[in-house]
Amino acid sequence: MNNSFLAVLDRDGVINKDFGHVGKQQDFQFQPEIFDLCLELQRRGAVIVVATNQAGIAKGLYSENDFLELTNWMTGCFLQKGVHISRVYYCPHSYNPPAMKNGDELLLCGCRKPGPGMLRRALWDWGFTAERALILGDQESDQEAGQVAGFSKRIYLSKETSRFATSSFPNIGAALDSIETWAIR
Repeated sequence: MNNSFLAVLDRDGVINKDFGHVGKQQDFQFQPEIFDLCLELQRRGAVIVVATNQAGIAKGLYSENDFLELTNWMTGCFLQKGVHISRVYYCPHSYNPPAMKNGDELLLCGCRKPGPGMLRRALWDWGFTAERALILGDQESDQEAGQVAGFSKRIYLSKETSRFATSSFPNIGAALDSIETWAIR
């Protein structure tokens, strides 16, 4: 039996501290214990990917190239710690409205969380069912996207509550301490 599963991590607020529209390395600060958590997920068989909304691109706060350079640096830092991030999915669209004009037709963005687009794409790309997938996020939109995509585990990293989460923890350390209760087996 294959014990692998898909672990989708949000970026801002989970992997790094959320200072609002982080698009450059000098603004990026890793969350305490994120490497330990990812090492443990990997040890348990997780394929780790990231799914992140990046409205700063659409707002012109940083370029897509800036984001990609930061992503390469970030995934390199993970590799140095022994963690393989298999892919980073991102939505470069803005929230107001999450749509683009194509002539007279309004095209709605399906990738921006709480939409399930990035999560469904990750399931497809890596060949997992939603029952073998979990999402770790610090926003209600992460939890909602996970529920809409059918993820069996939706881990909310917040002191708040979420109607969409299956488990909530105030920080990564608490989630790591309780991983036996929420990790997919």
